[in-house]
Amino acid sequence: MTTALSNEGGTTPDQNPPQQRNWNIDDYAAHLGVPVEELHQFQITHIWRNSQSVVSIPYFDPTGNEVISVRYRSPDQHFWRKNDKAILYCQQQLSEAQIKQHVWLVEGESDCLILNIHGQPAVGISGANNWDENRDAHLFDDIETIYVVIECEENGEPDNGGQA
Repeated sequence: MTTALSNEGGTTPDQNPPQQRNWNIDDYAAHLGVPVEELHQFQITHIWRNSQSVVSIPYFDPTGNEVISVRYRSPDQHFWRKNDKAILYCQQQLSEAQIKQHVWLVEGESDCLILNIHGQPAVGISGANNWDENRDAHLFDDIETIYVVIECEENGEPDNGGQA
């Protein structure tokens, strides 16, 4: 994001700041390739924030009752609600993972949502560097099989997140 600075120090603001595009739940569903109705079960909505429409993605505790964090997304950016921080996304799916005795661990909300919509219990790490062994590992104690998806470039090598 471009920040305009005072001209007193001789610095000039960027004359062509990047355009911010609005995004609503219909746009996000189209991006994922799923019907918008499928996103309602995850309580995904869109809000206006700083004169921009963004998708609001709530992160729940394992019981699915309490919103711990909220992440906002647009096509150009993603950011956390003030004072919120990264936790595992879709923790409420861990009870189904315990029943099915498997879970998918992926990077990001999009892959996580698609798997869950297709009946596969999945939990997402909101950025590969946001795994916290002390905070997260015990959540998987009662699950027999954990499939960890490592995202790769077209050449088959792990991307930056996959390496992390």
